[in-house]
Amino acid sequence: MSCARVFHYWLEQWKENVYLVVGASSEELSKFCEEAFGVVWDGDANESWSGKALEITCSSSRDRTHVILMAIREFDLTPMLISCLAHECLHACEYILERAGIKHCNATSEVFAHTQETIFRLCLMDLMGDENPAGDVQRQEVTGMKREVTPTA
Repeated sequence: MSCARVFHYWLEQWKENVYLVVGASSEELSKFCEEAFGVVWDGDANESWSGKALEITCSSSRDRTHVILMAIREFDLTPMLISCLAHECLHACEYILERAGIKHCNATSEVFAHTQETIFRLCLMDLMGDENPAGDVQRQEVTGMKREVTPTA
């Protein structure tokens, strides 16, 4: 991808892979999904999106991997783009917890809040250049188009 950045997070507690792609066009994001995960994302030809969250199951002869992919068209420290990132983090949180069998309600709202907070914090740490690693997940910037995911059950 041109000047797009890709970050990978392994959430150990939930055994989930989360990717964040920043600065990709619809065409680039679609190409990344196909090359990295073997799935086709139709995209938005009009480029009208600010952010997307996708739930992907990669199937191959050697493994079956579940991936959450968040994409933000661009990022800077404006309230609009920070809130867009928070919005996509909530979708990622929903995919993860629904897959774990946890429905959102009053009794589970703290689980949702903490999971979203973790994902959002990790994304902001990378986007704002904070090099202090979080202790609850593995995080890395991905170089190139190679698939670097941790297989899930």
